[in-house]
Amino acid sequence: MIAPLSPNHGLIAVSDIENVLGALKCTKVTHGAKHSCKWRAPNGRHFHAPNPNVYSMVPKDMLDSVLKVFAAVKSLPPPKTNGNVP
Repeated sequence: MIAPLSPNHGLIAVSDIENVLGALKCTKVTHGAKHSCKWRAPNGRHFHAPNPNVYSMVPKDMLDSVLKVFAAVKSLPPPKTNGNVP
C-alpha cells in the first residue's frame, strides 16, 4: 500500500540524493539489495541509500534520513583490516 502524499511534503529525485552523497566523497559500491544501493563513506564504512533503478523519486525527508545514517557511519572509526584495503 502506498501512503498518500501530504501537501506539505514533496518529492526528491533519487539521483539528487546520489549527487549529495558524491559531493560528500561517498562511493557507490553496488546496487546491494533490490531496493537500495550500498555506499561507502570516506572512512570505509558502508550504508544504504535508495536504488535509482527502482525509485526515480522518493519523499524529501528520505534525504534527511540518508544524511543521518551517513553522519552516524562517518562518526565511526575506520574498519579494521588484515592488511586489505577497505
